Amino acid sequence: MKRDAYFDTHPLSPVFLGHELGVLRDKIAAQGDEYLKRQGLSFPSRLCSTLIIIEENQPVTSADIGRFLDIVHQHVTQRVNRLIDLGLVRRQVNQQDFRQKDLLLTPEGEKQVGQMYRSLELIKMSYEQWFDELNVDLSTAVRRAIESLERVTIEERTRRFTQPEAS
Repeated sequence: MKRDAYFDTHPLSPVFLGHELGVLRDKIAAQGDEYLKRQGLSFPSRLCSTLIIIEENQPVTSADIGRFLDIVHQHVTQRVNRLIDLGLVRRQVNQQDFRQKDLLLTPEGEKQVGQMYRSLELIKMSYEQWFDELNVDLSTAVRRAIESLERVTIEERTRRFTQPEAS
């Protein structure tokens, strides 16, 4: 199906990159959700990164997950609560600091994470083929774009066009 969004051909089209990336993110998430569901997994694709962090670092805290994913505590809490509701993750009191709660996979979580890794390997191969088709490694391009904006902000970039010329 051909996409015909208003700003695709608008003269200011490049400034709506954030919107376009959001559309792409949503499309990837929706297709990923459908794929994981067909593979028998009970969680949405946006939780894969959280499950990987828990599986590879358990026991892990919500604060650790927030640091690894660079997301705020509220979003981590939403993700963790969803995984607990699905029976994939459990909380336990940290033995060194009783104020902290550690997160661990349940036996069902271990089972589903194993299947998730197999599914993600296939998705990785399909992405590599997709990137070849596009003639750009989107993952690398996005990381480079993020790093570039961390070095020089959009505001700093616009100053280049508004600075008075030296005489």
